[in-house]
Amino acid sequence: MKMKLGIHQKIIIAIAGIVLLVVLYMNVASYLKAAESLRNKINQNVTTKMEYLNEKVSNFFAKREVLLNTEASYIAKKLTEARNDEITEHLRQQYTSLKKEYGMIDIYVGFPDGTMESGAGWHSKEADLKFNERPWYIEAEKKKEEIAYTEVYIDVHSNTPVVTMSKLLKNEEQTAVLSIDISLLQLIKLLENEKLGENGYPFILDKEGRFIVHPQYTFHQDIAQADTIFNVSKGNLKELGSNLLSNEMEMYRAAYQGNQKIYLSKKLGNTDFYLIAGLDQRDMRVQLNMILAHNIFISGIAILSFILMLLLFKRPIPGVADKNDHKS
Repeated sequence: MKMKLGIHQKIIIAIAGIVLLVVLYMNVASYLKAAESLRNKINQNVTTKMEYLNEKVSNFFAKREVLLNTEASYIAKKLTEARNDEITEHLRQQYTSLKKEYGMIDIYVGFPDGTMESGAGWHSKEADLKFNERPWYIEAEKKKEEIAYTEVYIDVHSNTPVVTMSKLLKNEEQTAVLSIDISLLQLIKLLENEKLGENGYPFILDKEGRFIVHPQYTFHQDIAQADTIFNVSKGNLKELGSNLLSNEMEMYRAAYQGNQKIYLSKKLGNTDFYLIAGLDQRDMRVQLNMILAHNIFISGIAILSFILMLLLFKRPIPGVADKNDHKS
């Protein structure tokens, strides 16, 4: 059976073919546009989330910096008019009343002669230990009027990650250094329920790339044994680590545990810590797949409609069918 099409049918089929091509083109174009729009939206969401997280974490440190500055102003005035036991009593009162709220491990003052007064009542077992030679004392002297942060370390008593904040005290000819040891457990809890999409999360690195806060890694004081951004994932994140610690707030893409991720980094105030927002691109692919499925469905309907139209226009040539029947 042969197909014979009239001029009107040919015109209709030609128009339908053009319409089909237009539909297919528009579907492809709409998918690409939707994908670009989705990427921009996700990038904006990551940036917005990062700003929220940065404010949240910065407030954690800012609250403790305010406490340190307040105590520093008070104790600096007492350097020339009070005895050490009066300063110690004040430190003990502040430690008792504020340790839970601030996650305070200790609050103490170091003096130029190498001695120290502790609010928690801690005393060194090493008789020759000079506290004016400790990193928190030396860094405070270097910073002068600014607050100094030590590297994170594990407190031997609480076995928790701790950072020391310190500030130089000056009153006429008298100098000293006030320090507060802050447990980072509250910071860890602050971020543990934060998510970016379904599979993304924030974490914190120090300047060496060690994970201070991370849902999969725990902090280790010894850099040789610590999990860092440079040695996890078989060392495949070295370039990413360098970018994240570069002080430039830009988005970076890298594969981690088989999944493509988007990362955004920001240095936290006066600290040597970096807040990282990591978004798993699986979240974006799910939405892109939904858009793609919708467009494929529309394209399929258009193609099927075109095929059905061709079948409807198909008709036998008069006499040909009868002749074939006669031969059979």
